[in-house]
Amino acid sequence: METVRFPLGLRGVTAAVMMAEKLVKIATDEANSSNDERDAAEKVALLASLGAPESGTLPPSMRSQVRQLEDDQKRRPSAPSPIPSTAR
Repeated sequence: METVRFPLGLRGVTAAVMMAEKLVKIATDEANSSNDERDAAEKVALLASLGAPESGTLPPSMRSQVRQLEDDQKRRPSAPSPIPSTAR
């Protein structure tokens, strides 16, 4: 709700740019948090579906599947890109 009221208090271009930067940071932080939670849940689900042992070393076939999942997660878009410094 606070983000809806932000524009009402703006009194100039500088304030608008500073507020935009703050909103981008909030959105980025929220997106990163959501992605971290989703990535962890996906890994737990994969390990459960593979019947992975709860402790100890994973067999090579399972390790390769976990590594593939982690690689896929890294390639996934994670957060909105910040405002370029040249735009300020």
